[in-house]
Amino acid sequence: SLFALDYPSDRLELILADNASTDGSREFMQEHFPQVRVLAMPHNYGFSKGNNLGAEQARGQFVAFLNNDMRVDRQWLIELVQPLLRTPDVICAGSKILSWNGEYIDFAGSAANMLGYGLQEGWGEPPEAFGEEKLILAPCGGAMLIDRQVFLDCGGFDEDYFSFYEDLDLGWRLWLWGYKVIFV
Repeated sequence: SLFALDYPSDRLELILADNASTDGSREFMQEHFPQVRVLAMPHNYGFSKGNNLGAEQARGQFVAFLNNDMRVDRQWLIELVQPLLRTPDVICAGSKILSWNGEYIDFAGSAANMLGYGLQEGWGEPPEAFGEEKLILAPCGGAMLIDRQVFLDCGGFDEDYFSFYEDLDLGWRLWLWGYKVIFV
C-alpha cells in the first residue's frame, strides 16, 4: 500500500528496520521490493531500538513509523504531513487505525489515567467515528509521523520499553518539551 500513496515518490524514502527476522521476510523484501532499504539488525532489539536505528538512517525532515501488519489509505501520509506543516508547535501526528477488515476502530487517540496507564480512544467504535483532528497525549507508534530531528533530539523511543508504552512515553516527553501531538 505504500507504493500506492498519493505522495511525491521523489520525497519518499522507505526503510524496513528488520529485527533479525528468521521467516524469510527480509529476503522477500530484497527480492520483490529492491527500492526499499532493508536495515538488517543482528538481534531482535525490540520495537523501540529497532525504530530508533531506522530513524537515525532516514534522511527526510519527517519520519513515519508503520508496523509491518498495516496497510494504508492513499491519503495516509499527506494527511499526516499537513498539520505538521501548518502548525509549527505540532510536531507529531498519530493516525486513525482500523481493524484489518475495516469494521471497527483500533486507535483514534490516546490518554492516560491517574496511574499513568495508557488508554486507546475509539477502540471498537465504527470506522466513521472520530473523523476530526484533535490534540492527543501520544500517537500509536504503529502508524505515526514525527519531525525526525525532534524525535532524535528528545531521545526517540525509550529503549527501556522493548515494546508497548514507548509511544505513550514519547508523547508525554514531546508535550513536556513544549510540542503538541495531534490525531489525524
